[in-house]
Amino acid sequence: MAKQSDSIKMVAMDFDLTLYDHSRPTDTLQLQPLFEKLHRKGILLGLASGRSVRELQEPLEDIKFPWRNPFPDFVICHEGEIRSPDASDWPGAKIWNSQRNQLVLQANIRILPHFEELAEWAQQNGLILLRNIQTNICGTSIVFETPEIAERARNRLKKNLSDFPEIEVSRNHHIVLAMPKEASKGKALAKLAELSGLHPEEVLAIGDNINDLSMLNKDIGFTIATVTNADPCIRRNVEAAGGMVSANAISLGVSEIFLHHFPSYLSPE
Repeated sequence: MAKQSDSIKMVAMDFDLTLYDHSRPTDTLQLQPLFEKLHRKGILLGLASGRSVRELQEPLEDIKFPWRNPFPDFVICHEGEIRSPDASDWPGAKIWNSQRNQLVLQANIRILPHFEELAEWAQQNGLILLRNIQTNICGTSIVFETPEIAERARNRLKKNLSDFPEIEVSRNHHIVLAMPKEASKGKALAKLAELSGLHPEEVLAIGDNINDLSMLNKDIGFTIATVTNADPCIRRNVEAAGGMVSANAISLGVSEIFLHHFPSYLSPE
């Protein structure tokens, strides 16, 4: 059963192919009136992405979606930093951001040799890399030609990192990513809820890919949902946890999720 509108106080959404469709970007504009209504009801609405704040702001402004007017209230960027929309630390999150980033950078050093082995394996097997290894505060990542190849690579990397139980190996479409579990989107969202005086069950998390799994984890206690275009693993996880899978894709699916969870707030005025 859906959590009713009076129990959810915060919504965190992934950006790429959850909120934003690169082939039809203006579809995102249909969400603006819903955001405005929820904003008036005091619901905190934000993004949870591997992108930087600027990389989230620019595509929305390109389609005339005004940044911060009224969306977003917060940004979880770089897979786990907690920021205000002006890219400053969210109130109370400065220590979290500093410690979290240090944890990621230290982990990058330990896991880099395993990514180098992965890149060599890809080359030996004729698998095309679109971008070689990168290490930064998002973790360590490498980009393959297709999501299918990336999933093969993710499974190989996960096996090779089995002696590192503290490391989460994920995938965002064709990007294979590894970083500490304690530095993930899910942990950041839980910290943001705590800083905002909210319980996990008062948070709705929406995502579409494996790098969103940390916040679509029923063990944390969030209300969870996904869009129909989500990775099959995400769909199975959300369904098994009793969360909602929309019938529509991307922004249409997000609209459907909102109407499902906030029927009294979003009814025609």
